[in-house]
Amino acid sequence: MNKSDIRQTIIAKRKLLNADFILEASQKIFSQYLELNLPKEALVACYSPIHGEVDTKLIIENTPRILLPRVMRGSKILDFHTDDGKKYLPEIILAPLVAFDSHGNRLGFGGGYYDATLNYYKAIHHNFLYIGLAYDFQEVAEIPTDNHDFPLQGVITESKTKVFLTPIQ
Repeated sequence: MNKSDIRQTIIAKRKLLNADFILEASQKIFSQYLELNLPKEALVACYSPIHGEVDTKLIIENTPRILLPRVMRGSKILDFHTDDGKKYLPEIILAPLVAFDSHGNRLGFGGGYYDATLNYYKAIHHNFLYIGLAYDFQEVAEIPTDNHDFPLQGVITESKTKVFLTPIQ
């Protein structure tokens, strides 16, 4: 399947999710997130969910140094800010996704915002950990990739945490 077909299939499945499933799965994903024992002082970029994405409320409420994205005007690069508006470069990025595969390839909505941002961080030699948040059913056999696509280093679902051997180069 091509990216468009994968996107269409998974988004259709996500539209069928009920609030109880999203809440229960998101709580399990939060528990998996806590088990990573990430440094409490780390600057963690997260997101506000849309269209049935994993609910990040518990992560946002329980992470001391949380950052949320804003699109830079005239660019696809995301800025990450605290709730008081201060801008920081994140040390850990928790990204939404439409689908992922066993190689750490991530498929988003197709806007290219995370890929552009992460490739910019790579260009300025900024180190970070890149983790996707997803439901189990969002894992697919293979996602076609392009040169600008940025692979995940890990993904957290309601049943597992997967680590990929995809060092940032």
